[in-house]
Amino acid sequence: VDSMRTVKSAPLAEGADVRIMTANILAEMETWGGTTPVARRAEIFAAVLDVYQPDAVGVQEVTNAWYSYLPKYVDDKYEFLHPKTPTGLTNYSSILYDKTKYDVIDSGVEYFSTDGPNNIRLVTYAVFSSKTSDVKFCLFNTHWCWDTAEHAHTQATEEAALIKRVTAKYPYPYFCTADYNTIQETDNYKYFLSLTGAVDAKYAARDAGTLLNVSGGCGNLGTPRGESGNSIDHIFMSATCEARAFATVTSNQTYDISDHSPKYVDAKLK
Repeated sequence: VDSMRTVKSAPLAEGADVRIMTANILAEMETWGGTTPVARRAEIFAAVLDVYQPDAVGVQEVTNAWYSYLPKYVDDKYEFLHPKTPTGLTNYSSILYDKTKYDVIDSGVEYFSTDGPNNIRLVTYAVFSSKTSDVKFCLFNTHWCWDTAEHAHTQATEEAALIKRVTAKYPYPYFCTADYNTIQETDNYKYFLSLTGAVDAKYAARDAGTLLNVSGGCGNLGTPRGESGNSIDHIFMSATCEARAFATVTSNQTYDISDHSPKYVDAKLK
């Protein structure tokens, strides 16, 4: 892992309470573009986790191979939540969290009605409480469909309803991570934000002058992603939170992990 570091450390931004990351780490199925074995890519992602030290990560496309290989590098610090769905399937849309810093108050997995029991079209959620401070937050991770806007619209509606139910019981700041399969300012993007009242952390950082870089989130495995800023990977957060930093991770061979780039926000909770 050490040999893969060009960036050696990335401290939490001044005044921030948490670092939340989203990462589509690419399934190994050839039809999904995952031709490079997970065994090789897991070491690179482990280096990213070691350098950037996120408190929690919404991960997408987490197949059995990822559940097998990644813990070999990070099991002393990070743990997957709900590797299996309620019906015993492998959960491709899990949450990875720092078990040394946080307790899990509550968590679960809910399927979208559009697909029924399946690996990927679902929401994994968790409520976290710091072991050493009064920091508490909720995280919702998902992977919306790409093939029909109507299905994505339904998924936006159902995820927003879940957020409302969970935060009614646990009134803490919340974050939503996902491969939403829709870029910024599309109808479903705006619809979801209107339902939840959340804000896009990237644009909150831009407005606050804390956006560290502009990079697209997708590209062929092993190739740079460009600087258009268009992305289907988003981090949404409670409107009360402050984005003290937002970045797309482009260092440490991250182009070789996946056809998506990890993104993170350093947020002050309010």
